[in-house]
Amino acid sequence: MFSLPRVSLFGRRALVVVSVLAALALAAPVSARQPVVQQLNPPPQDYYTCTPLGNGTICHALISNSYGPDPAGITCQGAAGPFEVFDQATHRVDATRWYDSEGNIVKRIRVHTFLGASLSNPASGRSVGYSQRDRDEEIFAIPGDLDSATLYSENKLVAVVPGAGAVLVENGRFVATGDEVLQRVGRRDLSDFFAGDTAALDRLCSALDG
Repeated sequence: MFSLPRVSLFGRRALVVVSVLAALALAAPVSARQPVVQQLNPPPQDYYTCTPLGNGTICHALISNSYGPDPAGITCQGAAGPFEVFDQATHRVDATRWYDSEGNIVKRIRVHTFLGASLSNPASGRSVGYSQRDRDEEIFAIPGDLDSATLYSENKLVAVVPGAGAVLVENGRFVATGDEVLQRVGRRDLSDFFAGDTAALDRLCSALDG
């Protein structure tokens, strides 16, 4: 359920955000849906507010959605057997995109912030809070062509348990063009777990076990 190779945090969240954005688009005020004189490629969704900036255009959207507790896609091996981990938070997305003088997109940035976030084990009643902020920046080598993007992703997720320290960390930098990974650095417990290293989340599982 995690969005890999960069974690923002769970893949399921991407689906939640899409539905929330669609709902917000229908409820957006007229001022947020006024067309820009310049024709934009690709056109921004209706929930963006766009304004002229120099010879180009800048568009911005801010959305928020609360979810969970929902299955996180993690199964731990506890003392009494396996148990499923649940996730809940308020997911805020701050999105900005820039268009050039021809109306073609040249850059976009999305900042994901998770507030009041926690992972829990309903069977034991235990939970672990976490903080997370991800920043994804895309630069388009060919203006207007989304397939020409180079992605620069910075992740910062940490869950700390008093007396045990950090039991979950997903911090680092990820750079990719298309399917080619150019850089991947940092401690990435979640990425390692979903790549097959189940021991990567042993500390988290121990904190949630009954």
